[in-house]
Amino acid sequence: MKKSDDSRFQQDASGQWWWVPANPHHRRTRAIVGRCGSCSEEFLTRGSEVRQFCSPECHYASIRRTKPPCIECGQPIQSKYAERYCSHSCAAAARHHRAPRTTTTSDSPATLVNSDSPNYVQDEAGQWWHLVGARRARTRARIAECQRCGGRFLTSIYHASPYCSKSCGLLASNAANPGRFGGSRGGNWRGGRRVLPNGYVEIWDPEAAQRHRPGTKKPYVLEHRLVMEEKLGRALLPGENVHHINGIRDDNRPENLELWVKKQPPGQRAHEQKHCPTCTCT
Repeated sequence: MKKSDDSRFQQDASGQWWWVPANPHHRRTRAIVGRCGSCSEEFLTRGSEVRQFCSPECHYASIRRTKPPCIECGQPIQSKYAERYCSHSCAAAARHHRAPRTTTTSDSPATLVNSDSPNYVQDEAGQWWHLVGARRARTRARIAECQRCGGRFLTSIYHASPYCSKSCGLLASNAANPGRFGGSRGGNWRGGRRVLPNGYVEIWDPEAAQRHRPGTKKPYVLEHRLVMEEKLGRALLPGENVHHINGIRDDNRPENLELWVKKQPPGQRAHEQKHCPTCTCT
């Protein structure tokens, strides 16, 4: 009987087995005799435990017996976690054996976009391989066609990207989602209003920008021109420009703007200038 030599299992005069804990303040527990479901030997266990096996080794042996052998090499599976293969090497070999030959000698390297990459090598049979990691472990490569540019490129059989490069992937994503980074969705969005180094203010308004400069890709337009157009109720004509009365270029209040029909001189009128808030020299 297994575990009969365990000091925690003790038998009294009547033949009853007890499990006596090491702590003398704890009460003993009645022990029972069970039969192992793997080796069929009897073993002692606590009455409160429901056990089918006498040891972890018998438990793992029972699990291994219920599993089918490795489908690649036919050897019994020793791991309690594996289900189909006995090792990683058998799993990789089965993956490669199931995969058909992906490249042949008829595939010219000159027609492949990334054939000059050091991560791809070709053996004497014409099969391309993808080298991975510092140990340069090889994985079978296949030839795919880029969904954007149509170029043929090499990729691993585990790689499912339909594009030959990151640039093609980004361009295709931008084409499928136009304007996803424009306007308020952009990372540099500051409310659609920005001050130029020369002091003028621009507003983000693509429609007005196209009206002022047809065909432009710049979505910003000068704010004082928009304010003057709203004040007049029409678009500015060629040759018309806007003058700031107080000389402050970011002060685009309607009462501070004047419409000029010829090129305005620099500076301000003499009576418009103020040297200081309490100036009386004018």
